[in-house]
Amino acid sequence: MRKTQEQVKAELQARLSQYQTAQKSRRRFLLTGGALVLVCAVVLLAVVLPLSKSEPAVSEESSAASSQDTVSSEYVLPPVRYGTIGNAGGALAKRYDLETAIEDSDIVARVRVGDWLGEDTWLDSSFFEVFVEEQYKGDPIDSFILMQMGTSKYTFDNYPLYTAGEELLVFVMYVENVDDRGDPLWSFDFDHAYGLVGCWTTALYALTDEKGDMYYVQNFGGLKSQRAELTNYAEDKDFAKALINRAGETDPIFGIDDSIENWREIYDFGKIYSAKEYDPLLTPQTN
Repeated sequence: MRKTQEQVKAELQARLSQYQTAQKSRRRFLLTGGALVLVCAVVLLAVVLPLSKSEPAVSEESSAASSQDTVSSEYVLPPVRYGTIGNAGGALAKRYDLETAIEDSDIVARVRVGDWLGEDTWLDSSFFEVFVEEQYKGDPIDSFILMQMGTSKYTFDNYPLYTAGEELLVFVMYVENVDDRGDPLWSFDFDHAYGLVGCWTTALYALTDEKGDMYYVQNFGGLKSQRAELTNYAEDKDFAKALINRAGETDPIFGIDDSIENWREIYDFGKIYSAKEYDPLLTPQTN
């Protein structure tokens, strides 16, 4: 049975009570002119922000009707994967390699996406519950709330909204629900979330091939390592096509006949790394 909004909220509040730590002094996303400016998008973000603050959409039961019909109906799904109004762009304040992404992150983990919790169009952000499958940095945690830039109105750089069942390798930082004036950043009840340190450039899809081996797929240049030479399996076009098409069997955005085709044309999934090579590099280095 699909969980209702009330059940999702009750479970979320129960988990959040366990998350309260001494992290209140952690750094927050920057605020400029009263509007949230994420660390990764500082130039064009203002173009897509509404002129006045609006109430965020919440995860109603009806939101389960999305473009992904292969996921169990027990999850709340985003209403769409791509913005219905259009696509927005944003200039990155910092370009990350693997080592700097790890350094700036509070948590580095491979996660599985669960419920869509809602969106805040003022922040141009969507919120998802994610479950930790493997953690490489940060205090141990079973699940957390992930912020993604983009909503059902606008998505950024043709980057689709996440959905239940996807696995991602994410590099995230703690975000407290308070601005420099003490006002809430978002209108949901949870008092913090985790945002990608480099937006779409610091989230990699975790896909498996027919043998069950895992690969991390990045279509925005990839998080290259400065201390290790990694094999880029995207250079094997036949392998890359087979890997992506296999993912399309369970997630329509990877399907050859879906709008992802245009996305491929733009970015071509330029970096594909083997988890066997990549995972040992994800633990922070000690001096």
